[in-house]
Amino acid sequence: MHTKEPLGIEIEEYLLLKGDATSNIYRTAFRAFKQYYQDRYGKNKGFSDFLDRIFEELKKPRREQRRLAEIDIVGFIKHLKKTGKSNNTIRLYFTT
Repeated sequence: MHTKEPLGIEIEEYLLLKGDATSNIYRTAFRAFKQYYQDRYGKNKGFSDFLDRIFEELKKPRREQRRLAEIDIVGFIKHLKKTGKSNNTIRLYFTT
């Protein structure tokens, strides 16, 4: 496991399934998303909060659901563009 601040149990478990090189690249992408998400929703928010929000939304009737994951991912992509990330980096982060 990486020595820096953990990203959350869900992400750390996922990264254990990846090789070292892939894990390092994914970790960078997840850190960038976590920072974006915390800047938007608060420093105590992380991937667990993101996933909880999505799963709670999916419990609602379809016509009442908002597309929270899509809204946050599109916002993240716009943020990456504003910060000057290359299209290749943005695609890599999105894929991650």
